[in-house]
Amino acid sequence: MDGTVVDDGTGLTSRAGTRGKIAATLGFALAAYALYWVVGIVDPHVYRVTFLLVAIVLTIVAYPSGSTKLHVAWDGLWVALTIAAFVWPLLDIDAFVNRAATPNTIDVVAGVVALVVVLEATRRTTGWVLPVTALIFLAYAVTGPLLDRIGHRADPYRIAPQQPRDHPSIGGHDGQRRAKPSRRARYCYRLALESHS
Repeated sequence: MDGTVVDDGTGLTSRAGTRGKIAATLGFALAAYALYWVVGIVDPHVYRVTFLLVAIVLTIVAYPSGSTKLHVAWDGLWVALTIAAFVWPLLDIDAFVNRAATPNTIDVVAGVVALVVVLEATRRTTGWVLPVTALIFLAYAVTGPLLDRIGHRADPYRIAPQQPRDHPSIGGHDGQRRAKPSRRARYCYRLALESHS
């Protein structure tokens, strides 16, 4: 853009120049917004979306892909995608929240775009390891049920057995009779108690 990319190996924008001033302004605005949220009243759904919107735009500005016109256009595309993905829920936040269980096509597309820009922001700040790890877990989440066909049982009770519900610290103190926990849950609970004594 105007020589604002420093060559110190970090990839961060220099504070001098247009990009640096935009990054500093966005950073200050984001910090002020976070402080305001502590004392002011902001709907949590609105706060989370707007905070992430500004944080990702700040990341793209602060960690540019380069200083040529092509890089600036590429970063502009990422900023436009970020704004499109995160402004969509804000247009009618109540309807968006109510559609959580049955999202429409635009919700799904905006969600995929939001996921991609979060992965890109993560790649710019941490490198490839964390985004690739996230993509592996996302692929597992999508293809996990297919693994049932080759002998992998997706049984959440094998990973986290049920906690015994009749213990006062777990089941509560309301005096109601709880369902009897399974033998596996009682064993795991006893094992946990013995390991802490």
